[in-house]
Amino acid sequence: MIIIILTIAFVLRLININQSLWLDEGINVIFARALSYKDLIFSYSVGDFHPPFYHLILKTAIEIFGSSELIVRLPSILFGVATVYVTYLIARKLYDEKTGYIASTLMATAPLHIYYSQEARMYSLAAFFTSLSVFYFISIIKKDRLVYWIGFILSTALMLYCDYLPYLMLPIYFLFLAYSKKI
Repeated sequence: MIIIILTIAFVLRLININQSLWLDEGINVIFARALSYKDLIFSYSVGDFHPPFYHLILKTAIEIFGSSELIVRLPSILFGVATVYVTYLIARKLYDEKTGYIASTLMATAPLHIYYSQEARMYSLAAFFTSLSVFYFISIIKKDRLVYWIGFILSTALMLYCDYLPYLMLPIYFLFLAYSKKI
């Protein structure tokens, strides 16, 4: 069942994917093609208002596959579909498999999530690592295991290197722990 939902999510994100790049996407592609990895981290990201992780992924995709509209948007599509899967995992862990199917179907068909999964920007990447961070946080709350801590630390660190909005998850985690008297 989850394979069907992920396939639908993928197909929905492919619709109209070859449209022209808009300004912010085009700027990302130009600089990802022109700059070295080092310059993307230490020069470009300073003036771009976003942490550098997405630009590094974009540069890698361009170097391997080229810079067509489809290729530069493909990482966002894949991270969007992966977010649908993590949504399934979160709902299944909190409730049951049926709820996981419902939650992942809602995410797979959510117009705003589809829209941002089609952009050559960092939003889909940030949503993926934020969802993954939440999944591992819930996993730690349910059963304290080292593997969950490693997953939480890695996904949270990568989340923070994608965009600045996910930084708001940190106080939410602390508030939850304080409210549930875990700290």
